[in-house]
Amino acid sequence: MLIIGFFVLTLWILFWPYVSIYVVRWINLLQNLVLLAIMTYLILSQAKLNNYIVEGPSVFFRGEGFLPLLQYDGISAIYIWLTLFIFVITYLSIWNNTKKPKLLLLLLNIIQLLLIGSFYSCDLLNFYIMFEGILIPMFLLIGIFGSRSEKIKATYYLFFYTLVGSVLFIIGILYLQVVDGTTNSFLIVLESPIAQKVLWIFFFIAFAVKIPMFPFYIWLPEAHVEAPTCGSV
Repeated sequence: MLIIGFFVLTLWILFWPYVSIYVVRWINLLQNLVLLAIMTYLILSQAKLNNYIVEGPSVFFRGEGFLPLLQYDGISAIYIWLTLFIFVITYLSIWNNTKKPKLLLLLLNIIQLLLIGSFYSCDLLNFYIMFEGILIPMFLLIGIFGSRSEKIKATYYLFFYTLVGSVLFIIGILYLQVVDGTTNSFLIVLESPIAQKVLWIFFFIAFAVKIPMFPFYIWLPEAHVEAPTCGSV
């Protein structure tokens, strides 16, 4: 809840025309440093108590998730910490940017919020919405702030390649909802071996495009070459 509160504050400040970009940058950086310190404390304190990995969808260490579809455990806490750490570096790398600085910070904040939300998710449909939602601000980030003439081509590569994986992913999720009546990763019980193999292929292709793996990596060189430094990070 604290994480969402911080990001809502930042987004509100970004849309407030009377606040200078210098103030917004400092607020944005400080909120990430505070959240990073909190996550570091939680991870280290629970590791000392040998309570690092938790079972079940409804607990984070010894607490409760704040929404039924947005709950996380000790493993996802590591990824949230890593996200916060990387974005601290990212915000420092664009500190002196003068090209539409508020729009750039807005896109990065949306990406960060969606990324953290995907690590919160224990429901596959919720994870899909968060994870695939990152594609929209990434598309704009490369298209607007890309540094070379082929940046539009790179955005279309990124969009269409990942769209193919997204379609297979959502088909698999909807199939689970129809057959099992749930998309909660802790409650799924798929008994058919054939269905398991087909869904594995669908999910594998979806994530192979995202990683990306051969032969689905064609979009990656284009996107990284054309993207700004913060976009590549």
